[in-house]
Amino acid sequence: MTNTPFSGSRYPEKWVKYFELMVDGYTLPKIAERLYIHISTVFYWRHKILNALRTHGFNLLEGIVESNETFFRESYKGCDVTHREPKKRATKDEKRGVSALKIAVVVTQDRNGNIIARKAGNGRVKEEEIDAAIGGLIPKSAVLCTDTAKN
Repeated sequence: MTNTPFSGSRYPEKWVKYFELMVDGYTLPKIAERLYIHISTVFYWRHKILNALRTHGFNLLEGIVESNETFFRESYKGCDVTHREPKKRATKDEKRGVSALKIAVVVTQDRNGNIIARKAGNGRVKEEEIDAAIGGLIPKSAVLCTDTAKN
């Protein structure tokens, strides 16, 4: 079981039932209750499974693929902020529009409903950042539709 999501598990006999409950759409608290394991273990197992699926190429998009970027304020929640004053809720940024204060997230979706959202950098997103974020997830046979931005 080395190098698998099961490695280091104290409950290897519960994984099959966990998969069944996860596929059936049970919430994490319900899964924890049914399997008699702690909710943090259930959460950790889910992330182990999702990470394993991600590394095996299940996030490939196909057919007609649409992509655009969106920008969010960077959150330092739970961190010691030393480079600026802490912000209160509903305060505006010092700069309007896209700036280095915002995180660029590239959102890509195919016509089958598969969606991938990845951080591409801060401020205006560059071509290299977009390629690093989603380049390996779009096959050469796909048709990519974007806005008129040069990147």
